[in-house]
Amino acid sequence: MKSAGNKPKTRFLQQIGGHRKKLFLKLLHWAQNTAPMRENAIYLMGMGHPLIRRMLQEISERLLTGGAISHLDDIYWLTKTELETLITQLDKNIPLSDLSEAIPARQAEHDTFRGYVSPSQLPEKKQKSRITCNSNTERWENSIDGHRNQRRRCYGSRLCTEQPGRF
Repeated sequence: MKSAGNKPKTRFLQQIGGHRKKLFLKLLHWAQNTAPMRENAIYLMGMGHPLIRRMLQEISERLLTGGAISHLDDIYWLTKTELETLITQLDKNIPLSDLSEAIPARQAEHDTFRGYVSPSQLPEKKQKSRITCNSNTERWENSIDGHRNQRRRCYGSRLCTEQPGRF
């Protein structure tokens, strides 16, 4: 009896054939075999985060008590050199430098940068990277060329991404 998880796989395998089917099965088998290793690696990478957060929480409480910062979460707005200087001052029992005035400016700067578009989301400007359509009726209606709010003629014979069923 076939499980419900195999239905999409068998439906897809009926639609492709030859070399594509062989390549798909090879890649699917590889992905299924390496999934446990991938999940273990993700788990191991994240294991240290709670410990680091607890350590930073302890340092933050000490800096708050010493008057260097005004909130517990302000430690995340300090630079490495500032934090090292404050820790050295803590170790030597020197009065801590007050850095609480610099943090609101950094938070405001961060908020302005949040509105910027990352380079990976910028549109492509090269002619070769443009998405093209394959039918004459879609040449003007569904054309996409990477520039926002501009419609241009499609060139080539690639399928439109707006109709994934035809892919």
